[in-house]
Amino acid sequence: MKRSLISLILLTSLFVSCSGGSDAPELPETAYQGKSYSHEERIALLDDTALKLPVSFYDPDAKDEYFRLLNIIRGEYTDPGTVADEYFAQFEAAKAALTCTYRSDYPVIAISAPSNLGREYMTGSVTVIDGGEVIESEVEIKIRGNSTSAAPKKPYNIKFPEKASLFGMEEGKKWSLLANMFDKTLLRNKLALDFGGRLELDYVSQSRFCEVWVNGKYAGNYLCCEPVSDGKNRVGVDTSAYDFILEITPFGGWSFVTGAGVPILYDSPEEPTEAQRGYLDKLLESAEAAMLSGDPKEYSEYIDVDSFVDLYILMELFKDVDGYWKSLYFYVKDGILYAGPPWDFDLTCGNVSTTYSEENYFNYHNSNGHGDKSGDSTHGLRMDEGWWAILLDTDDFSARVRERYTELQPLIINLYSDNELGRCQIDRLIDENSESFAREYKGGSDDYNAGWDISESYSIYAGESKGSYEDNVEYLRGWLERRNEWLIENIGK
Repeated sequence: MKRSLISLILLTSLFVSCSGGSDAPELPETAYQGKSYSHEERIALLDDTALKLPVSFYDPDAKDEYFRLLNIIRGEYTDPGTVADEYFAQFEAAKAALTCTYRSDYPVIAISAPSNLGREYMTGSVTVIDGGEVIESEVEIKIRGNSTSAAPKKPYNIKFPEKASLFGMEEGKKWSLLANMFDKTLLRNKLALDFGGRLELDYVSQSRFCEVWVNGKYAGNYLCCEPVSDGKNRVGVDTSAYDFILEITPFGGWSFVTGAGVPILYDSPEEPTEAQRGYLDKLLESAEAAMLSGDPKEYSEYIDVDSFVDLYILMELFKDVDGYWKSLYFYVKDGILYAGPPWDFDLTCGNVSTTYSEENYFNYHNSNGHGDKSGDSTHGLRMDEGWWAILLDTDDFSARVRERYTELQPLIINLYSDNELGRCQIDRLIDENSESFAREYKGGSDDYNAGWDISESYSIYAGESKGSYEDNVEYLRGWLERRNEWLIENIGK
């Protein structure tokens, strides 16, 4: 694609995508030819000259040309007509072309947002860089999460005005940036989502690691992922008809409670019609009656049993402290209830406070007289609640869980150890992201050092750091291995 065409697209379209290497682009010869600039247009150009990223992100020649022309129009322009239109045209072209010379070997999202950004959407902009591909767009952005929103490294939700594909993932308007601040390895969310994908659960969120800059300051490594939402390339439900995304919320705020005592929040649609509510009530009433019958032929008419088995295994293997209590999704599609998609795994795999004084946390660690009193968080089942509690009382479902868990052993072992499937997932992810992960905790004046403290948990809910980054990784690896050993003997029983 010719540089002149790219520059013209930059100025006339909502999304900007540049391709090519780091060679400095030639300035367009025709894109702005003959353009005249009013006084107001010239002032607007002069008011919008700050670069969104550190100067090291740009090709040196393109950057030098940008500042050369900027100095000309700044130094000489005092009245309309003092500087010829051609200089403003050249500067505008240089500014557009400069966008195509970002240089980064790692995916980057640069955010410009109001300084008072909170948990309600506000207008901002993003620049997304993936090698030679660049997207620039105005967006709606907010701080996301519950406890994670209070951390100094903020997570974000972003809404584009039109669908965009980030880092090769399927396009969508909504995206989440997970900070992973409570997980010193930065790996748990990615490991769990990737494992869900390997199980072939439907609609598991795609995710990619990236580095995030906020208002010119490096914030560190993030996981960019698809949120749990409906849409053509997301959870494939028709929420304008009689499909739903539902969330289990025992802590409160539910929309209704089923006859079997399962507290449900409408996630999408958030405000269903009376007809939709009536339909869902009858469907869940019939599904629960079928589950309570214990007859697999009956309940398989209302639920997708495979998804219930696989999500149960994923949740038990990673052992989320929130477990049944938070970020647990189900969806209804074409009259069938499905389990999933999986979501939110930073407080899993033993990364849970041993000092937070709450029964849920004592149960997690089998401490203070709870559970099997072993003090070992790799012991114990978390998900024998709600619909799973009913199903696990049936011989058929329990047997399917045990058989499936045995079948999945190669995938499970590959999470923490090399085997016939190849490099283990923990080491593979570290190999691919080691430099960025190191910048998360490295201090100093370098633009690329976030300086977050490896020794601080940043949360009353998270476990204590185990020491160095390597120590935290080895704890995760060992925890998963011991968890698997315990579940081989106990899952589905």
